[in-house]
Amino acid sequence: MTLSKPDLSRCSDINPLGWPKYTFEEISDLITDGEHATPKRFNQGIYLLSARNVLNHALSFDKIDYIDQVEYDRISKRIIPQEGDVLISCSGTIGRTCTVPEGLKFQFVRSVALIRFKKTINPIFMEHQITMPFIQKQIDSSKSQSSQANLFQGKIRKLLAVVPPKELQEQFLSFVKQIDKSKVAVQKSLEQTQMLFDSLMQQYFG
Repeated sequence: MTLSKPDLSRCSDINPLGWPKYTFEEISDLITDGEHATPKRFNQGIYLLSARNVLNHALSFDKIDYIDQVEYDRISKRIIPQEGDVLISCSGTIGRTCTVPEGLKFQFVRSVALIRFKKTINPIFMEHQITMPFIQKQIDSSKSQSSQANLFQGKIRKLLAVVPPKELQEQFLSFVKQIDKSKVAVQKSLEQTQMLFDSLMQQYFG
């Protein structure tokens, strides 16, 4: 699916490389939020995510709620999250984002928004772009002015994103994967160093 030609007149600050900007609505197949009714929670079962579980580039499973299969099936009549969907925290601390990983079965409540971008858009690229100042400033100016900040679907649809060619998005994805590998290697090295340090401390001080 190809994107329509953008209206450049609305973008007075087109980036130096000349990439167009589109609204999220134009580059998405689906923008929605989670379950509005209060789901029945259980001590174990299927994950039920809320805004606190959506971090930047990761999901947190600390302080997570659970639902059973019956509740999951009920909520799934409205939406079933898929690998590659992009989640955004849209209540409280808004604007944190991550991409749904492979094989994760869950549902979510209304404090989380879900965006299913078109095939021409790499979701990992968009996940990282959402955390950048250009979009974060838009989010900040779009949040509701109440005791608890909220980012509603209508505002999400109007957010502008820079859309470079697909091949450059894929290059960015390769770069992210290399960075992730480097992080793992560094973490492993740090753990090995800590083990060596602990061993030497044990030898010296018993």
